[in-house]
Formats: sequence, C-alpha cells, structure tokens
Amino acid sequence: MAELAPDVSIVYVSQQPAGSLLRLTADIRIAITHHYSDEAVAPGTLDAVYVPGPPPGARVEDGASAWLAHQAATAGVDILSICTGIFVCGQAGLLTKGRRVCGPKSLQPVLAQSFEGLQLVGHEYRWAVDGNLWSSGALSLAFLRPPRLVLPSSRYPGHDLVRRRAVPARWPTAHREGDMERLDESGRSIC
Repeated sequence: MAELAPDVSIVYVSQQPAGSLLRLTADIRIAITHHYSDEAVAPGTLDAVYVPGPPPGARVEDGASAWLAHQAATAGVDILSICTGIFVCGQAGLLTKGRRVCGPKSLQPVLAQSFEGLQLVGHEYRWAVDGNLWSSGALSLAFLRPPRLVLPSSRYPGHDLVRRRAVPARWPTAHREGDMERLDESGRSIC
C-alpha cells in the first residue's frame, strides 16, 4: 500500500527572497523556500499552487502575477485560491468573464465590481471549481467535504475520481441568508 502513496513535497514560493520569513495571521511565520523566479518552481514543475489570502488591497509584483498566470496556463497544474487569494488570481488575469468563482462571502460585491462578468457563487457555495481554478471563501470552509485537499493531478492514482466527486458543498440555508455570518473580534465579517 505504501508504494501507492504519492511522494509529496511542499515549497513556499513568494515575491520575497528565499530564506526570508513570511508573517501570517496568529503571528505564525513560514520560511520562504523559493522566489517565484527560481527554475525549481517554473511552470510545469508543480502539481498545484495554493494561493492564500493577503490583506485586502495588497498588490502583487507584476512578475509574481505573470508567474501565477503561467502556472495556471500549464496543463496539469491546479490553482487553489483561499479567501482573499482570489484577488491575487484576479491580478494575474485568471478571473475572466463568465468564470465561476467563490471568495469571501462579505467581499462578493467587491469581486463583482473589480472583475466584470464573474459568476460569483460564494453566497451559496463554500467553494467552487472552474477548470483548474479551485476557489473558496476561507481556509476553514475550503474543502469541508471530500475531496478536501486531495489534488486532482493526473500524476496521482484516482485523479479522475476526485474530479468527478468534487461537488461544491452548499452553505446551510440560514448561512446563505446571512443569519450565521461569522465576525472577527472587531465585528468585521470573515466569511
């Protein structure tokens, strides 16, 4: 059975230099392993790119946006956007007219205004898949039902089954209607 398990390696790619520490929420820091310009993370070398959410309004370097766009255009690479990471995907040109996406529930109007013609489903679904772009409103809501974070890469056994079973989970009815919207300590919506 062990021989069926994929060999997985996780790298942390950023516009910051390799070796620098990236500060996340809850004062967590991760060490950047690669700058986006490193050959080791060039398009075609990764199975998936996870795009976490930066603070709203953060700008990504043009080179980093181009890197993400090239990754998304590479066959076999999936882009997983969480929370405000959807804005990074938009800066990279991935949010084209008609694309079905999910983002933070409270930011759906901002997404609609920023990226014309999107099919926004964050008010109804916890996550959405459109081609190789997987998007979710928040990490804790991302993939609460199967397949969770099982990547549908053709390099792994069962990828076709994951693609067929990846049906977005709906919000509970009360949450879709706004009765259960979660707030952070300052009263801002986080879903």
